[in-house]
Amino acid sequence: MKIVREYKNVILVSLLFVIGGAGHILLYGVDMADSICQIYYGVCVLVWALTVRERIIDKRVRNFFIGIAGLLLIAFLIQLARYKFIWDNVIALRYLWYSYYVVLEAIPLLTFLIAVSINLSEENRIDKRYLLVGIPCVVIIFLIYTNDFHNLVFVTAGETAGTTGSYGHGNMFYVCYAWIYILYALALGIITRKCAIYSAKRKIWVPLLFFITGFAFLVLSIFDAPKLFGISIWSFIEEYAFLAIGLTEACIQVGLLQANTGYKRLFGLSERMIKITDASGNTLYASQNGEKSFEESDDIRVLKKEISGGYVSWVADLTKLNELNRKINETTDRIETRNEFLKNDIAVKEERSKLDTRNKLYDNISHIVRPQLENIRKLIDAINDDNFDENIARIAVLDAYIKRRSNMELIETDDGKLPVEELYTAICESSGYISLCNFDVAVTPVKQFRLSKEVMTMAYAAFEAVVENNLNVAKRLLVSMNMKDGVFCIRFSMDKDALFDKVWIDNDEFHSLNGSVDTDCEDGLTVVVSFGEGGEA
Repeated sequence: MKIVREYKNVILVSLLFVIGGAGHILLYGVDMADSICQIYYGVCVLVWALTVRERIIDKRVRNFFIGIAGLLLIAFLIQLARYKFIWDNVIALRYLWYSYYVVLEAIPLLTFLIAVSINLSEENRIDKRYLLVGIPCVVIIFLIYTNDFHNLVFVTAGETAGTTGSYGHGNMFYVCYAWIYILYALALGIITRKCAIYSAKRKIWVPLLFFITGFAFLVLSIFDAPKLFGISIWSFIEEYAFLAIGLTEACIQVGLLQANTGYKRLFGLSERMIKITDASGNTLYASQNGEKSFEESDDIRVLKKEISGGYVSWVADLTKLNELNRKINETTDRIETRNEFLKNDIAVKEERSKLDTRNKLYDNISHIVRPQLENIRKLIDAINDDNFDENIARIAVLDAYIKRRSNMELIETDDGKLPVEELYTAICESSGYISLCNFDVAVTPVKQFRLSKEVMTMAYAAFEAVVENNLNVAKRLLVSMNMKDGVFCIRFSMDKDALFDKVWIDNDEFHSLNGSVDTDCEDGLTVVVSFGEGGEA
């Protein structure tokens, strides 16, 4: 009895197959006897499809199973139409006959796809390499439908082929049968390999039994067997349905294919609060505590998920999770407090660092412009009614230089280079104040290029030195700048009375920039200051 309960579905499939065969014998000679048997087998296939629809969890696998059932129903309808509804159209009869074998090729392909779909999530597609096995099926189906032109599958006898039984089998017919069994064998092998349940693998003999038996039946059908009292017991479509359904159902029953089976046993053993209801909310299966009221609280959560035909509901105890969350929250609060303290400490250190940097920068600027500051102090101390305008004009010139020179120090760039417009703007601004001292300065426009901060500040210092040395002795100054082959030049052109003092360039920084000075006194004084480093076109 234990064996009957364990394999009741496969035994039922075998029994229904035998009953259909008995119907052929008992109803032999009765009008519409074959049609009754086809309808009987069609109903059996339909009922099996409905049970599979509720038992198989994986949507993709379930659709393949329904496809197998649908193809078998089509095969029975073709058989019914061929023998009972179409009599005089030989061509239609022949192509209905060919269509049997199309179904025979398509069903093992779907079985193979079931095998490769196991353990594959719905988001992932089937590997395209597996789909290559469909190419031989397509080729065989094409050869079957075009058999009238080549007779490779069936050796027909003129226009009566497919209606009188007067035909033979070509080589491709046996290839067709061989490919069917190859696909079934591959599918069974993949299903067995993917199954992680050892006890299920030990029962592989059950689907193998159906595979071998179905194979034997189909081979016998080629020779118009088996027969009883001279009457064919089954048609080859019925035998094929036995193979297709029996093999897959056996895989489900022994556990090679996962399905929703054993609800009562599972729930009877479970102590958790869980139940399955139909679409109307009526309880179908419930655990030991499943009939209790499902009430939510802070530590109890009722979960519900829609399944085929209804819903599954269960209770999740969140007591430990809530306790863990409380501990996590407490720890998080402590960490946040500590992080806030560290954040404030870091902010104080950063502010202190910025302040130190700013102080160093201001000290550096103060050191750079100290000569100008000293000169401003002297000019302020020396102001009287007679020199007020002159001293204020000179102070404005020095103040403009201090402002623009300080700005250059404060500017920061990623590559340490500044556009030459910064130098051009500084010289132009200084020139505006220099004009108050009756000293005319003209600056020629410049092209677009970039200079290092060191070169720019050194060039501006050169300009300021030239101006300060010549405010009392010269009246005109022309400034031009250019960049050529990576060398930056700034040219100062003045009248003959102009002076040039090289003291300001006697330092290491000027030499580190490959600085050089050229003077020409032929037509006024021309000073060219060049820098071989720090420029960029």
